[in-house]
Amino acid sequence: MSGLPKQRLGRKNNPDKHNSQTHTVNIMKLWTSLLMTFLCMLMSVLGGMKDKADDDTLIEECWGNPTARDCTNKCSRTFKCVSINSTCCWTYCGNICWKN
Repeated sequence: MSGLPKQRLGRKNNPDKHNSQTHTVNIMKLWTSLLMTFLCMLMSVLGGMKDKADDDTLIEECWGNPTARDCTNKCSRTFKCVSINSTCCWTYCGNICWKN
């Protein structure tokens, strides 16, 4: 019995396996930090691109009583009118293009 090598009970220590796990963890830490940096930079750029209210985008109230036909002549989303002689203004039926 003493001549036979002793068998180890349990798992064998594999130094290559431990080293590859450590390497994978280090790569994951690197990519996580790079991804977070990229997302922060992207959010700051997109936040700076937000449209600011200019004098052109402010609309005034329409003075007068628009007809049902006037209420069908809506402004664009950027508060612009197709007709040059019209101005975008707001009334009870929404933003409409009112003749100057």
